[in-house]
Amino acid sequence: MIAQEIENHRSDRILDRDGFAVARQLFRADEVALILNTFMDLAKDGPVEGISEIKHSATAYAASDPLAKYPRMNASAFASGASVGPLSRKYLIEPRLHSILKEMLRDEPLAVQSMFYFKPPGARGQALHQDNFYLRVKPGTCLAAWIALDDADEGNGGMVCVPQTQSLEIACPEKADSRSSSPANTSNRLPGRHQCRSI
Repeated sequence: MIAQEIENHRSDRILDRDGFAVARQLFRADEVALILNTFMDLAKDGPVEGISEIKHSATAYAASDPLAKYPRMNASAFASGASVGPLSRKYLIEPRLHSILKEMLRDEPLAVQSMFYFKPPGARGQALHQDNFYLRVKPGTCLAAWIALDDADEGNGGMVCVPQTQSLEIACPEKADSRSSSPANTSNRLPGRHQCRSI
């Protein structure tokens, strides 16, 4: 649904019902292109020390792994010396996201981290997980606002959510299948009657 439809249907009610909401066309095409091109330009020569998730020794990516050249970038909004820093900070506190998140949380949202995921062809995705296992927000919970910069679907690695699991207890993750998930230590079982839904 487009952002206006989220406003009309009350994003907090959508979150209560499904556990997630989708705001299509929230950002203009030129904004999306700027984000994408800025990160791609920074990563054109491979991982960037201090931002990219660079693995060492036994945990290193194999040379044939697409993620060896394009690992995720962590805390990009706080990378003061990199071109992505100011841009990431701008979207971390973007008013269009802020208004939706505030309504969903029924409280003032606090920004705690920013990440950028590359999805090169053949790369592994990330298994089902609960963000709050790692962030440990109390009281309440955490919300993630993901911006898709490329067309994404089931065939090329789009995001999936598990509706109506937002109120479940935090579960300890199990070891994921390293052939399809990176990192390989974060995987939650799909709870009983619940099913994944592509978004």
